[in-house]
Amino acid sequence: MASELTIIRHSPTEYNEQNFFMGTLDIPITSFDEKKIEELKKVLSIDKYTSIYSSPLQRSLQTAKQIFGDKYPILIDNRLIERNLGVWQGVRKDVIRKKYVEAFKGNQMDVYYTPENGEPFKLMIHRVASFISDICKDNTHNLIFTHNAVFRVFKSFLTDIPLSSAFSKNEPFLTPQKFIIEDSLYNRIQSNPFFTVDKNIII
Repeated sequence: MASELTIIRHSPTEYNEQNFFMGTLDIPITSFDEKKIEELKKVLSIDKYTSIYSSPLQRSLQTAKQIFGDKYPILIDNRLIERNLGVWQGVRKDVIRKKYVEAFKGNQMDVYYTPENGEPFKLMIHRVASFISDICKDNTHNLIFTHNAVFRVFKSFLTDIPLSSAFSKNEPFLTPQKFIIEDSLYNRIQSNPFFTVDKNIII
């Protein structure tokens, strides 16, 4: 078996541009980079996808529909939703960094830290692993529209980059990245989704 995943982070929103923590807040995209969208239409039309998936949040779904319109069905999967950041959502990042100093290592959030009412990191890892297990059972090529944190979990699974390293930088917007999933990798994700995680996380 050799499945492929092409993953794209959605178009930026005003919250991205103004440095707010967004999480699961359903913030729409108010304007698109039309030149970039046209480029993606050409790039993505080259491949034939088994299915196209999107997070249910508007910024992801709007991006998918801006590129494909009604030409292909977009399948919504809740496992692709961004991480819930609880009380941090809707607050400027500089405000959060000053108030929750213990949650950051330099300018980077400690991925193991869970904001009040937020989603534990371990649960996000489980849902991404579950998604991969379900859609990569056969030789398929799926296109996925999702979010920064979810993208980085995918990338850690699919490249063996430790999660702490995968979270050291943001994934670029509107930049498709293709990954191959061989049998050995697929089986490893199924048997232990924490294989790339630093050892201090509890399985």
